[in-house]
Amino acid sequence: MMRWLRISSGRGPGDCCWVVFQTAHFLMRLAARKELEVKLTEAIPGDYANTLKSGLISIEGSREVNDFVQDWEGTIQWIGRSPFRPNHKRKNWFVGVMALSPCRRKAWTESPSSLRACGLSVRMDSTSTKPRRPSE
Repeated sequence: MMRWLRISSGRGPGDCCWVVFQTAHFLMRLAARKELEVKLTEAIPGDYANTLKSGLISIEGSREVNDFVQDWEGTIQWIGRSPFRPNHKRKNWFVGVMALSPCRRKAWTESPSSLRACGLSVRMDSTSTKPRRPSE
């Protein structure tokens, strides 16, 4: 079974982007310890080094995947000093974690009955910008 976790700083400052980066690495290490296959599928870099505005983590494995994902879904609060603004009085930083499942695709088969044109046929004349019907 495969699940995804989207970790996002929303429109938060660089400090929140740093928390996204730290959370993504922590989740990946924790999932690996639980013997789940984990991969950072997509990463939108932040404005500073070692920051992410958003990251998508794919997690694959046994039935434990759903439990792992449900444990982390929601808002995460990190309490600590900012690495970018150490003298700033704010100490609470928040990131959002959303659980997603890959959509199942149906196979599309091409057959004559599934391809049918309807309506009037119109073509553009190369000498004008006015559309005209083929019978003209």
